[in-house]
Amino acid sequence: MSDSLPSSTPPGWYPDPSGSPQWRVWTGSRWSELTRPYGARPEISQLLTNFKEVRALRAAARYGIGCVTGAIGLAVGVATHWTHSAQPASQSFLAASVAVSLALLIFGSAALSFAVNELNGEVTPLAFIPLVNLVTFTALVTHKMGGRPVQRVVSQLVLLALFVASYPTMSWMVVALLIVTIDEISWTNRLIERLSGDSVGFLLVKPKAKA
Repeated sequence: MSDSLPSSTPPGWYPDPSGSPQWRVWTGSRWSELTRPYGARPEISQLLTNFKEVRALRAAARYGIGCVTGAIGLAVGVATHWTHSAQPASQSFLAASVAVSLALLIFGSAALSFAVNELNGEVTPLAFIPLVNLVTFTALVTHKMGGRPVQRVVSQLVLLALFVASYPTMSWMVVALLIVTIDEISWTNRLIERLSGDSVGFLLVKPKAKA
């Protein structure tokens, strides 16, 4: 962001200084990554109260969930071509795929760790264990949405287990992994909307009419 507001400007939603037709949150000292299109009416006080959680959830929805499930899918694919294929891929390709899978897992786990700690309100060791933090994240999001964490976690684990066990002989079972990914992102986005107060509220500043 090249433009900035005076430090005395209170935190809230203001026209995006980049010129895009959207609102962007000013934290009081800098521009954040949170944006809303013109016409959306988030609750300012509610969003600022939950700002850290919303930011962490957005990171999980954009990077964490997809990277971790992508790492799982790639790892299973590598294992399949390593042991179950009549014409296995080259060792160099498999090694590169393993490296990419590990990179995705590390990057995605970092985003999920951040989200788990923010949702939990304190640092927890479970947040830093790859894959375990995905399960923990699912439980926390479900709890905050008023759902049944145990039931949802079990259903997600069953789908992941089906994918891992069935993919070597039934590649179409990748749909189970896609269901988990889409469901996780959907629940996360719904919690973001709830914490942001998208359904009610007002805006601090009205957009200037273009000449």
